[in-house]
Amino acid sequence: MTNNEWFGTANLASFGGASFAVTVIVNTLRTLAKKKWSIITTQRVVFAICVLIAGFAVGLQSPKDFLSWLIMPLNACLLFCTALGLNEFGDKAKKSKIKGAIGESSFFESWIK
Repeated sequence: MTNNEWFGTANLASFGGASFAVTVIVNTLRTLAKKKWSIITTQRVVFAICVLIAGFAVGLQSPKDFLSWLIMPLNACLLFCTALGLNEFGDKAKKSKIKGAIGESSFFESWIK
């Protein structure tokens, strides 16, 4: 396997899409709940969604092997960290003084504060 296969545009796009999906799903659930979630609750929900998406990705592979299922929790952890960073970036951009950043939307709220 070459580096081109590991870091191809399709792989990066699917990982970015999964990270964006986790962020949007969690923030939508928090908005629909209309109740402030605790930090622990938010992080548990985020990680559960990451495990579901990582499991779904393994389930879509055509040659399913045992190693893919063993690596799935590590992929869920990586997805969790990436989605957390994406959401924190959105939260910081919302609070920044830069005009036209994200605005006053409450969609992006910190998951760690």
